[in-house]
Amino acid sequence: VLYETLENFKHHTCDIVAKSQECIDWINDYYGKKNVQFYNMDSLEFLTKMKDERKQFDLLWIDSHHTYEFLLSELTIAGKLGAPYIMIDDIWGDRGLQIAVFQFMNENKGYKIHSYRNVRASVGSIMILEGC
Repeated sequence: VLYETLENFKHHTCDIVAKSQECIDWINDYYGKKNVQFYNMDSLEFLTKMKDERKQFDLLWIDSHHTYEFLLSELTIAGKLGAPYIMIDDIWGDRGLQIAVFQFMNENKGYKIHSYRNVRASVGSIMILEGC
């Protein structure tokens, strides 16, 4: 979608499954560009690496282990990255995930809920936080 809609972008993505690199290589090869970069690591390692490298993001998309502790850790690092938008995937129906988001916002007053969509119950529900 990014290649089809944006002229110039950089997309960083991560997964603990090394074979995911093949998909990223295929996409980059198809478009003849290297705008998508893959990191074979979990999201906490990835976010920490991006923070340490002082990367800037317009948007962070969080879609990983879906546990209270893991999401709160991801959000804490994401907040330090200062992205204007943080999207959290598959948040509907899991009270622990919802509490993690509210705890994050309570500890990081610079973020508020921008929007929430629940297209297909537990799959496809997305909450977007906006930096204030």
